[in-house]
Amino acid sequence: MKLIIGMERKLDKAETLSILKCDWVRLQYQNILISGASGTGKTWLTCALGASVVQHKMSVRCARVGRLAEEIMYARLDGTITKLRAKLARLDLLIIDDFALSPMSKQELTDIFKIIEDRSAQRSTTLISQRYPQEWYGYINDSLLADAFMDRLRSRAYLLNLEGKSFR
Repeated sequence: MKLIIGMERKLDKAETLSILKCDWVRLQYQNILISGASGTGKTWLTCALGASVVQHKMSVRCARVGRLAEEIMYARLDGTITKLRAKLARLDLLIIDDFALSPMSKQELTDIFKIIEDRSAQRSTTLISQRYPQEWYGYINDSLLADAFMDRLRSRAYLLNLEGKSFR
């Protein structure tokens, strides 16, 4: 696990260039966890990473966590949950934005966990949050689920913490 800290959003140039080569997606199946205050450029940076992955001819999907949870709920209701999970598992990169922004039910968190578990060590996932990853344990509020969730994400992850004033 590598830790890259952006001071006034000055990310380590060598690490950033390495990430843009996309070996973390194509060969290593690593994750990127991005945290920072609102307006620090988390989503902008992730869009740049996603665009780089697309330029390397790999598949990417970006979704806000609330909308993804809603899509999963509807798929469960109409009987297409297995198909949706398989579709999400095949993506080279799944980007989940606004994680831990607002409360989620245990079922929603479990559903998101299952998606991450399906991808674990086989595909890359990027989570974007205003909370630091160590705060996710309290947010998930279920020690077993939180441990499993964090184990799948952090064991093969770059951690990016964007700091500084808002771009807005």
